[in-house]
Amino acid sequence: MIMLGKDVIDKTIVHVEDDQEKAKVKDLLIRKDRPEMAYLTFDLKIPSGEIGENEDGRGALDTVRAGGGVKPATWNINQGTAPPEVTPSAGGEKRFFLIPKEQIERISSNAVVMSGTEVQEESREIDCYSYSLLKDREIETEDGETLGKIKDIVIEEREKKIIGFKLSEGFWEKLIGDGTKYMSYDGIIEWKDDKIIVKASVKDQLVDEYEQLV
Repeated sequence: MIMLGKDVIDKTIVHVEDDQEKAKVKDLLIRKDRPEMAYLTFDLKIPSGEIGENEDGRGALDTVRAGGGVKPATWNINQGTAPPEVTPSAGGEKRFFLIPKEQIERISSNAVVMSGTEVQEESREIDCYSYSLLKDREIETEDGETLGKIKDIVIEEREKKIIGFKLSEGFWEKLIGDGTKYMSYDGIIEWKDDKIIVKASVKDQLVDEYEQLV
């Protein structure tokens, strides 16, 4: 099944052995070294004391702040979601967690189905591209022509691969007034901080529907 990134964000997360809602997808992280999903992220309000210590005896907050070779904290998602009214002052706080690609069994029309129970706490050491931060990044050919801006990513659900991008506001919008095109991931030459450089030939390979990328 082919889908857009926006179809995954805010989707309910359930366990393969339990259809009870655990959380909702907050973001999607893409590997920098290959075109595939690395993690889905979610946040929860966790009551104090419900995240155990790491192997070195330090708690989760200490682990995240320390960085550098310290094993990230984990939390058992089957402990359940804390009530929304829980706040830090009431003895809890919002924490961000990662579901690895390997634990994502499937992404259906109404839920993300995961396996396993231990999820890793998000840290600044995760070397991935964030879906939410990719949007509006420019796509530029190697000879300097702007093809458009990223408006979404295209995902192949079974393998969790990123197969392309939805573009708008670029070359085609100026030419014919239709600013929506889809670009294959294969044309990428280089990722920069503010743009992505692609082969010049990509301009002639843009398609009208994301299903055409397969």
